[in-house]
Amino acid sequence: KTLPNEKPLVKVLERSSPFVFPDDPMVFEVELTNEGVGAFADFILYPVQGNGIGGVSVAIDGVALTEDGTSVFMLGDTSMTKQVVITRGPNVYQDAPIDITFQSKCENLYDMNDVDKLSIVKLSNTFDDDQKEVIEWVKPCPTVEWASELKRDQGFLVNLNSDYEDKLSVTVLNPLATAIKGDNSFLDLKTVDRLEFVYLRYRK
Repeated sequence: KTLPNEKPLVKVLERSSPFVFPDDPMVFEVELTNEGVGAFADFILYPVQGNGIGGVSVAIDGVALTEDGTSVFMLGDTSMTKQVVITRGPNVYQDAPIDITFQSKCENLYDMNDVDKLSIVKLSNTFDDDQKEVIEWVKPCPTVEWASELKRDQGFLVNLNSDYEDKLSVTVLNPLATAIKGDNSFLDLKTVDRLEFVYLRYRK
């Protein structure tokens, strides 16, 4: 059997944390290897996202990585390490994984027929409720503002004769309820499951 002059291999050395804050990038470390016996080879590295929202951007070693990919020149039987950074777009907190494809330049882009000429890794940092791989950022806590009489009067009265001295009924407002989403629907406060408690502290 003839050994290939160029044979790409990509693998993940380090995955991003499953807990990435909204303003932070998602960072992965991948290793590129040319297992071919030739003196050198030209490869192309490109991202593919199937069924994704398309609201994320990908960079490798600080340079934006588009669907056209970037060229990688390697000597035979050598490896190199690359840092892949995924940045979320506006209002994107969960999206489909990113497939990083390492492929010989001798092949057509996105040609999956010759598995010896390409290698793929799936970049994800957690799983969704259906145990499917996803990339996900931590959602920020919903904004809450006082509403009704408390907002208007900037104070309240406590009835010491009440049967519920330790309870006070107040109204809160979610400013997001007035923001229109991309699908032209309104975001209701009660649909945001990350809001569990609203604390009110006052001095007697």
